[in-house]
Amino acid sequence: MYLETAKRAIEDAGLTQNDIGVMLGGDLLNQIITASYSARDLNIPFLGLYGACSSMTESLAVGSMFISGGFFKNVLCATSSHFATAERQYRFPLEQGAPKPPTGQDTVTAAGATVITDEKTNIKIEYLTVGRVVDFGITDNNNMGAAMAPAAVESLLTHLENRNAQPSDYDAIVTGDLGVFGSEMLCDLAYRLGTDLSPVHKDCGAMIYQGLKGHRSGASGCGCSAVMLNAYFLRKMRRGNVKGFSLPPRGRSCRPPASCRGKASAAWRTWWRSKRKEEQNEFLAGVFSGRAHLRGGSAPHLLNPHDPARILVTFVTAGVFLTALGLYEPLVKFGGAGATVPLTGFGYSLCNGVVEAVKEKGVLGAFTGGVIATAGGITAAIVFGYLASLIFKPGIKK
Repeated sequence: MYLETAKRAIEDAGLTQNDIGVMLGGDLLNQIITASYSARDLNIPFLGLYGACSSMTESLAVGSMFISGGFFKNVLCATSSHFATAERQYRFPLEQGAPKPPTGQDTVTAAGATVITDEKTNIKIEYLTVGRVVDFGITDNNNMGAAMAPAAVESLLTHLENRNAQPSDYDAIVTGDLGVFGSEMLCDLAYRLGTDLSPVHKDCGAMIYQGLKGHRSGASGCGCSAVMLNAYFLRKMRRGNVKGFSLPPRGRSCRPPASCRGKASAAWRTWWRSKRKEEQNEFLAGVFSGRAHLRGGSAPHLLNPHDPARILVTFVTAGVFLTALGLYEPLVKFGGAGATVPLTGFGYSLCNGVVEAVKEKGVLGAFTGGVIATAGGITAAIVFGYLASLIFKPGIKK
């Protein structure tokens, strides 16, 4: 997709690959591998850039400076993002079926490419403002809008101040992927600082999935600004429907280790020290029993839709075997509910129920003991699941 988009951009510009001085771009995968492989196939000099969701505008900024400085005549800027791969890398694997909150966004599968040239055209990059890193301590990877909105406000207000401009001077001020929630936060923060952005603000991530159910706060990923810029806004500019707009997408660092550092770690230590010894033991036991479940769901080879069921059966069976060997009982005494609640705890209850029933009823107990011992939990799951389905709309994962 990245490669095809780059080729079409060059073709639409009336150029050949040999006319391109350098390609600038990246994507969301490790070592920007999509962009690198595309550059290899295009056989164009390549500078890889990684600005997360801001990669498209970062490439445009660098490319325009190359053109302005006279280093190249034509520069190709391109980027892409992909739903399943980015969700696995930054949030949760799709097959794990982890639910998202209303602030959650879905990485868009999209690619966009722009050719910048030193020849005069009716569209130009006129001004550039480089933003600063603004961190309000948001560590939730399912609330990217809240993490990026403060930096977007800072960049936009700085841009307007530097240009001595007002939001009304632009037909549109477009952010990359703040989403619905992040866009509301952006406008609210700017309004509190004395600037009303709401009449002209638009967000690529919110626009892509606008009107579609099930996408919560919209789309995310560097493909948002890439595809909306090239497939929507630039076309409007060519037709004269949009004469000027500002494009300040923001990127957020959400590598898995990033959520475990800094203020998040301090909050964790405070929470841990406030707990009683019994609660700490329960937590540790729960981590011991369930952590491998998450690790298993994140393994690269688990791409089959049946994997969640296999994980469930594996852990329940493991609980039965560990109990039969006498290895799970010490964990239950140590961690209490932290050991009995996870999937392995269900296997523990099954095994103990069978053992007790066999002592009382003989061989017949092997068939009834497990069901009797777990009947309460099974019944509760059915009843509360049914009640939840009456209150909320069930969503079947496809």
